[in-house]
Amino acid sequence: MATATTHKRDRQERFNTLANRRVNKVLHDLKLIGNLADRSNYGYSQEQADKITQALAKALEEVKTRFNNDGESEPGFSLNNEKSALGEPA
Repeated sequence: MATATTHKRDRQERFNTLANRRVNKVLHDLKLIGNLADRSNYGYSQEQADKITQALAKALEEVKTRFNNDGESEPGFSLNNEKSALGEPA
């Protein structure tokens, strides 16, 4: 039983270490992306800005989906799922 507990603790420690590192990196990179909005330094169209924000929103939604589906990148088919794979009510 001690090995199962140790293994679980090791997995949690690894998760915490990687999550802290990766989330902080993404937050830093988001700040750098946000700096691109400074029109005194950069020229861009609203269409370009919209593409950036839509790509970021889509990536965040994919991460949320993975955490809500126990790590699966896309929900699989199941008669017990509340939503279908298309995100619509079953």
